[in-house]
Amino acid sequence: MFIKRIAAVITSAVIMASSAALTANAGADNGFTEKEIASSEIKPTITIETVELSLEEAKNKPTREVSITVDGANKKYSTLSMHIYWDERLTPVKDEYNCIVEAGDAVKGMLTDESELENGVFVSSTSGYNTGKDGTLYKLHLTLPVNV
Repeated sequence: MFIKRIAAVITSAVIMASSAALTANAGADNGFTEKEIASSEIKPTITIETVELSLEEAKNKPTREVSITVDGANKKYSTLSMHIYWDERLTPVKDEYNCIVEAGDAVKGMLTDESELENGVFVSSTSGYNTGKDGTLYKLHLTLPVNV
């Protein structure tokens, strides 16, 4: 039971925010009718990795990588933005440039920037052309609390 709660803390916090952001972006029709949106051949799927671990694994290696991937959008997007939130008990790991999010291969070559939020981050990637690919959009590392 406790193991599943650890996995739920890591994944549900990220999923909540991401799905809300995706819904908001999907609601912005950008001049397209509902019929045009529904009949579009482009129907990407964004997936957030589920992390499951035992109590022993959590104590031995409390920092875990979470990946967000996209499929079905290869060379079909030039701009992407999402809000990613996590449970307040988790601590994000920043890189040498003070960034939380690492851009993945799907947005390689695109300009990527982030703004830190309370228990979250807003990240966006953009390009002048449809250079976005299928694959890993972003990776982040989250550390479980010491009293796990």
